[in-house]
Amino acid sequence: MRAGAMGILSGRRGPSLASLAHWTKSWPSLLAVALALESGVVFFQLFSALPSWLPALSLVLLFTTLAWRWHQALLPACAALAFLLADLQAGQLLDRALPAGHSYTVSGRIQGIPQEQRGQWRLHLAPENLQGDLATRHSPALLELHGALPEVPVTGQRWRFEIRSESLHTLRHSAFVDLPRGRFWQGLLGAGKILSATPLPLSSWYPLDLLVQWRARVVQASNAALPRLEAGYVQALTVGIGNQLPPELWQIYRDTGTAHLLVISGSHVAVVTGFFLWFWRALWRRIPALVRRWPAQQAALVAAIPVAWIYAYLAGMQSPIRGFTKRRSLCPQPG
Repeated sequence: MRAGAMGILSGRRGPSLASLAHWTKSWPSLLAVALALESGVVFFQLFSALPSWLPALSLVLLFTTLAWRWHQALLPACAALAFLLADLQAGQLLDRALPAGHSYTVSGRIQGIPQEQRGQWRLHLAPENLQGDLATRHSPALLELHGALPEVPVTGQRWRFEIRSESLHTLRHSAFVDLPRGRFWQGLLGAGKILSATPLPLSSWYPLDLLVQWRARVVQASNAALPRLEAGYVQALTVGIGNQLPPELWQIYRDTGTAHLLVISGSHVAVVTGFFLWFWRALWRRIPALVRRWPAQQAALVAAIPVAWIYAYLAGMQSPIRGFTKRRSLCPQPG
């Protein structure tokens, strides 16, 4: 017992988990571990088919055991662990893939900005409920759907679709970006043709549904208080809805290169956010106790960030280019 105590006091110690953790505290060691993890993920990306996870698990166990004695073995252990985790994640994603050639009823929320071309819409849907020919235990995280819709879709809206599933090979490809691989890791593992579509009623608690309701209230209030043309200007400049402006007026703006003035773009969001920033900073400066705890400029910047997002969603999160090339669709109304 005395010899063991002398050994501890003299600093001699055998291999242990504590010494392994101590080795990873230095910055060069942490960088090496990060590079090892990255190398495992990159090596997995070289495979075109899903490899078996058993060899990777065996290497993790082997190098972890060796790292107990030789700390340098921790690096290949980290690489093998990253490979194993990527393999397992890819397997889970493949289990969620939607087979082609089947009919499904799917309901969910629109993600991203829907794109319109020649009267057809293309959008991403985050499914909440999926029913169809084949029993699916887990649905894909995202579906890409295309087809005609009864009204303009808005980011965050809930819809119910009757679809016919298609092969993922029918989706757009690019010569510069590996889109299929990007879609795979994004969870976009299903595509389909829209057979019928129905917007679902808005909820009273979901934030995006509340914003859609506010959009509808702006439209209703402006139509009740102003003539149609003036109300169209108000709607275009506040919530990005320009369907009440006549086509010949849009043509004049397009010909003069000023159509962007009636479309919610980054400049509009910046103006609204800048006004709120100025107001919040002036209000913050009037309370000395708050200024002593946090500078007014920083507090205003932090408060203005959610305002920018809220206003962007209130404007429908629509693309400015699509906004002034096609603005004659019906305004979305709450369920």
